[in-house]
Amino acid sequence: LRTFHQAITAKQYRTAFNCLGPGMQNYVGGYDKFVNGYATTISSTLTEMRTVSEDNARAVIEYTLEAKDQLKDGVTVQYFKGKANLQIINGEWKIVEVTARKA
Repeated sequence: LRTFHQAITAKQYRTAFNCLGPGMQNYVGGYDKFVNGYATTISSTLTEMRTVSEDNARAVIEYTLEAKDQLKDGVTVQYFKGKANLQIINGEWKIVEVTARKA
């Protein structure tokens, strides 16, 4: 999860996209739509992260996210609280589900 948000901030979109499981990659509409969705993003920073549950193949993480975007009117900062489900797929942790709401 941290790698995903660090990659978004660094504009390393392929790295971020590869952090998603296949179902999430389809859900976001594929790589090009994924990249377009972050066109205005300056940074995506986890400010809090807590593992709720985990075993050898799955984990649930609650987090708080600070998102900065460059809009026409200037920089906007938004905060979100969310939960991410991660799962081992082909030997790597992948984000398979995310729920978030504005904080």
